[in-house]
Amino acid sequence: MRKKKTGWLICLVQNKESNMAKSNNKDALAIVGIQKDIEYLKAGQNRIEATIIDIQEHYLTKEDFVSQMTPIQRFVYGLIALVLTAVFGAGITLVLKK
Repeated sequence: MRKKKTGWLICLVQNKESNMAKSNNKDALAIVGIQKDIEYLKAGQNRIEATIIDIQEHYLTKEDFVSQMTPIQRFVYGLIALVLTAVFGAGITLVLKK
């Protein structure tokens, strides 16, 4: 009778070891998945940083744009804004009168 109990005990221990191996395998797969996610995030971060650098090199900020304008350019931009405001205002009044 003892042999059956020890056999059962050995089977139980082997089953537990098998379950541990399966859980370790799942953990290893989860770690691999997380590592891939980290690689994708780093690649995305590098693309964002490259885009920011590109924007800084090729585009002006509003302060830089305004500081580079001459008084004549400011006057012309003001006149254009005034004319466009008048045109849009006239268009709105025509639409609302009908």
